[in-house]
Amino acid sequence: MSLPITKIEAARSQLETAIRIFLTDGDPVSIHTLTNAARGILQDLGSQRGVRGLMEEAIANVDPHLQKVVREVVARPRNFFKHADRDPDGTLVFSADVNIANILDAVTLYQELTGETPGICLAFLAWFFVRYKERLREAFSKSEGAQAALDAVEHLDPKDKASFLEWAR
Repeated sequence: MSLPITKIEAARSQLETAIRIFLTDGDPVSIHTLTNAARGILQDLGSQRGVRGLMEEAIANVDPHLQKVVREVVARPRNFFKHADRDPDGTLVFSADVNIANILDAVTLYQELTGETPGICLAFLAWFFVRYKERLREAFSKSEGAQAALDAVEHLDPKDKASFLEWAR
């Protein structure tokens, strides 16, 4: 079966699958690999349109002499999961929490490039807002829309990530 697919459709498919795995507490390596595949496409499309993701914006604010090192640290897990030519017997201590930042970066890039927020991306954003509401409280207070969004999902338990999938349906 032949399936014509655009780059943005491929990125969306990878991102939605990664989020579904994340919200059902699935395999963190698969989440990381899928998210970074989507981010790679979205970053390439963004660079052609002058759009930078959250991570690129953050790295741009790092001392220019350290930016290469920061990029290498960020890329280390992605490269480890993708290649075995340099260290076929290597081991990586992987923090699955990095998946949260990667998914957030990919979701916001996707939104910026398409003007859309697919339902499953909305479920992730809702989980993120509830999970980190204390840290985001000041930002919420400055935006009626953000506060209303938080109010709509604040009753959900961030430990039960799958409940956000149900909410978004």
